Amino acid sequence: MHYQQKVKTFAAAQRDGVLDDGLDPAYVVFMLIALAAWWSSVPQLARMLTGADPGDPAERARRRAFVVHAAQRLAAPRAGSGAVP
Repeated sequence: MHYQQKVKTFAAAQRDGVLDDGLDPAYVVFMLIALAAWWSSVPQLARMLTGADPGDPAERARRRAFVVHAAQRLAAPRAGSGAVP
C-alpha cells in the first residue's frame, strides 16, 4: 500500500506537469528506489568504480546528492512537451 501511494503521488505530479508524463509512474518509483539502493546493494562495485569509502559520511552525502540530482533530471518534464515547468 505504501508504494502504491507513491505511484499515485507521482501520477498526480505528472498530471500537474511537475514530472515527465511520458514515463509510467510505477516504473519511475521502482527506478528511483533502485537508484538509491544500488549503492548499498553492491558496495564492492561502488568502491571499484569510485574508489570512495562507503562508510565516509561525506561520501554518503555526495551519493545522496547525486541520486537526488539524477532523479530530478530523469523525471523532469521534457522541453516542448506542453507540461508546465
